[in-house]
Amino acid sequence: MRRLLALFVIIVAGPLAAAAQSFGDASDEVFADDVLPTVRITIDPDHLATILFGDPLSDVEYLASFEFDSPHVTASFDSVGFRLRGNTSRDSQKKSFRVSFNTFIPGGDFRGLEKLNLNGEHNDPSIMRSKLSWDLFGTVDVPASRSSHVRLYINGDYFGLYMNVEHIDEQFLKRRFGNDDGFLIKCVYGADLTTVNQGACAVQLGADEAAAYADLSDFVSTVNFGSAAALERDLDVNGFLRYLAVTVATGSWDSYWFLKNNFYLYHDPSDDRYHVIPYDYDNTFGIDWFSIDWSDRDVYQWGHPTEARPLTRRVLEVPAFRERYTMYLKRLLSDGFDPEPLKARALALRDLTGAAAEEDTYRALDYGFTVDDYYDSYLVALGLVGGAGHVRHGLLPYIDARHREALAQLDAGNIAPVISDLRVTPAPARPVDPIEVTVRVEDEGIPMVEVEYWPAGPTRQVVAAEPAPELGFDFWRATVPPVGATGYLDLRVRAQDVEGAVRTGPLVTVGVNSQRPYVFLNEFMALNGTTTLDEFGEADDWAEVYNAGETAVSLGGLYLTDDASSPDRWALPDVIVPAGGFQLLWLDGTPEQGPLHGPFRLSAAGEYVALVDSDLAVLDQVSFGTQALDVAFGRTSDGSGSWQAMAVATPGASNAGGTDRDRVEPAEWRVDVWPNPFRDLLSMRVGSAAEIDILDLLGREIAQWRLSVPGIVEWDGRDASGRAV
Repeated sequence: MRRLLALFVIIVAGPLAAAAQSFGDASDEVFADDVLPTVRITIDPDHLATILFGDPLSDVEYLASFEFDSPHVTASFDSVGFRLRGNTSRDSQKKSFRVSFNTFIPGGDFRGLEKLNLNGEHNDPSIMRSKLSWDLFGTVDVPASRSSHVRLYINGDYFGLYMNVEHIDEQFLKRRFGNDDGFLIKCVYGADLTTVNQGACAVQLGADEAAAYADLSDFVSTVNFGSAAALERDLDVNGFLRYLAVTVATGSWDSYWFLKNNFYLYHDPSDDRYHVIPYDYDNTFGIDWFSIDWSDRDVYQWGHPTEARPLTRRVLEVPAFRERYTMYLKRLLSDGFDPEPLKARALALRDLTGAAAEEDTYRALDYGFTVDDYYDSYLVALGLVGGAGHVRHGLLPYIDARHREALAQLDAGNIAPVISDLRVTPAPARPVDPIEVTVRVEDEGIPMVEVEYWPAGPTRQVVAAEPAPELGFDFWRATVPPVGATGYLDLRVRAQDVEGAVRTGPLVTVGVNSQRPYVFLNEFMALNGTTTLDEFGEADDWAEVYNAGETAVSLGGLYLTDDASSPDRWALPDVIVPAGGFQLLWLDGTPEQGPLHGPFRLSAAGEYVALVDSDLAVLDQVSFGTQALDVAFGRTSDGSGSWQAMAVATPGASNAGGTDRDRVEPAEWRVDVWPNPFRDLLSMRVGSAAEIDILDLLGREIAQWRLSVPGIVEWDGRDASGRAV
């Protein structure tokens, strides 16, 4: 009997019931670790044989098809690149692979990802250590890869339990830093940073390679000879110290401090500093090749005993930096590396992946790991059995031992909160402007944070700061009332921990100028699908400027930018905005289309945009995270109030009534599909979170998707299979 194909589609859109895991970015679903997805690669058998048994150093990519199937996302691609990846793992029996979505299809991507790394983890019998390491970096706000376990099949054969690890490339940088305009440098064995070793540090991103190496040379000079102030100017010191804290907690020797290996450097143009990005963390949690017990190694003397590691040495010999490192490590040990929750997390992941690991015959090919070894490796060292003497500690006992020993090694004494990333807006201000102060304050506990300010006089006033997690880890926000007159305002941040230790930030002077135009960023959309079209019928990114003043103003002489290092990126046209009026600006990267079209686009992954005056001082700015399709981000009231997603976009009009997004109720639609029987490709663009059901003539469910973010679903009626893209 012929199957009756889909007659109608049921779409339930709007806020959904809480799922097991929430996602802030479409690509988060690819790395969801509450499920165990299946990845299927189909490739010409001859090409697969060449990959597996040919030149292990070859990076030639072969045409393949790719399928990803999980309860969160299902997708398939018929033209991906497939090759080996890794360093020493290329010679292993259980190989690691890279999937590239843009090799054969320019611009191709999977949920915003151009590449995926499928790591065999052949050194680790638990197939768990790198996963725990990546998660720990996330808990301390170090820019690191996301990861999850997957089952891998190639040409129908089960190749085993693999780690799905985010690739470090332009998309990674945009998500973590809001830009990919800086130099990205990959450093492998030999990268001790005593000199610029181009054989060990290779430029990955940056159009001008010579300029990138010259820039790296300046940084290496600072590392070896610069003052403490120069180090903090050129390096994200706090981020580097958090990176070191995770390194010593996890027992990672295959990284910069011990083995001069496996890290990236990114020169972020938005703050003009280098940031260290970790890479390759499977040799952790008791894995050892040096006859060293990493569970009790000194947290301050972790590095190689006879080789120079100037970056770590120069940073930690600064007393204030060593103090911060101690605080970060102490905080990590009481939070992410708290033994009982961490061990419970490891065991929960083992329960999720255990069956897939038991079936993984490739695990036994390199070191003879058996099924018993898989389970035993969580509890005991494997000794020399099966040639696996490098597993010096069981995973769970290592966590207990490392935590105990590291706590005992920490410098004594309480450490005052660490203050950084202070931003004051607007600066200079108008007499009627409230002044927003945002700052990062890090401590082992929850500190008290306040802003002290002196408006043109000696009288100290204080306003309390509140946590602002939407800005990032450990951020706080305070609002200083308008000064009310031309002049200046002095302010500084003061933080006190629960033990009474106090730290104050630097004194900042904010000018107050009544002549500055009273204009604001009011609303924007970074992922415009159908909301509004420009004069060419194109759905481009846009931003709205609002004139809150009592007289008309010209935007001529002002600038709009998405790059703090280039405040004059777009000189705005001489267009008049009436008092209380709004002006829409198209951010489409096509200035040739007219004066209201800017030279850059907004990143839907999140970034920064600012309105700048003729003196290149910021009039107004906003930093934002991941944006959804056809959802505007705007102020709760025109020219003031907090920023939030809007229930209704209001381009070129008042935000009144458009910001109460939380009150949107789910809606249900039934869409009939004709002709019937249906034998074609159905494509559905969904502008919000949604549940989608495909039903046949008898009302039976054929397929279902749950989208936690807006997107496109395609269903192929020719073979009654579907895919979400």
